[in-house]
Amino acid sequence: MKTGAVDFDREIDASLLPAHLAGCLRSVDADAVQVRDNRVTFRGGIFRFVTNWNVLAAFGFGDLTVDSATCKVRYCLSYRQLVIFTVIMAGVTAATILILGSLHGMSQSMLTVLPLGFVVVFVNLALRTYDFKRFLRRSIDTAPHVSR
Repeated sequence: MKTGAVDFDREIDASLLPAHLAGCLRSVDADAVQVRDNRVTFRGGIFRFVTNWNVLAAFGFGDLTVDSATCKVRYCLSYRQLVIFTVIMAGVTAATILILGSLHGMSQSMLTVLPLGFVVVFVNLALRTYDFKRFLRRSIDTAPHVSR
């Protein structure tokens, strides 16, 4: 799980912020978006009809909590789906290399590239977390303000 928080101005209407954030999540094709009081839950992940550039592709599910006392939106994002998918794909790749290597005399040293795949995934995860925080910041910036 990846957790963090993004600040918002006191001028933002905290009571309307969860519904606004839910709308923003729907605009990027989040599934099962639900608003309960000050909390928004959603599903994302790689098994949706979206490109891998979608801001939620790396996260299987998550939730946002609006804390009006501290003027923060706290987020919790699950990357379990991505890690499990990567491990399965690495296993299939390793088995394929071993089987084809034994049948065609290929070098099994090709297995040394598998750890590089995990490095790529975790760099991608860091970038996707950064993208999510930017998405959340833009969403908060367009939220309704307190009427005076």
